[in-house]
Amino acid sequence: MAQLLRQELLASADALPLIPLAQAEAPRWLLFLPEGEWQELSLLFMNYALRVRGRQVLYLGANLPIADVVAAAQAFRPTVLATVLTKAPARSPVQAYAAELRAQCPEATLVLYGSLAVQTQDLPDGCLPLACLAEFRDLIPLVNQPIEGELAES
Repeated sequence: MAQLLRQELLASADALPLIPLAQAEAPRWLLFLPEGEWQELSLLFMNYALRVRGRQVLYLGANLPIADVVAAAQAFRPTVLATVLTKAPARSPVQAYAAELRAQCPEATLVLYGSLAVQTQDLPDGCLPLACLAEFRDLIPLVNQPIEGELAES
């Protein structure tokens, strides 16, 4: 069943028109799963939800080392890095993982979705933990620049 849903989300997103990279005003989203994380259905939903709303999306997929994410971010210059944390990194290193991503990509907001994201206390500035995909969906129209201040606290 999950494989059928995965295929449908991929096909539906691929059927949408691409937003030209030259269109600078469209927020850029980089989607990935960290090394050791393989459950990509949530990330595929995020990809579709962003694409259907006309956002530029670079979908990197599952099980990516942080160095690959940083290299892609340096080339793509995203407004937001978004990932799902259910298994990896383990609960205690989530703060360190988020801090490293923020240090390497300080211009982008880091959206963290999943059980590990919402259980982690004291995330670095510029990180936004989300408990459900409805929160992610509601966030999309608000992102036209890096998320700061009140939005990040809500």
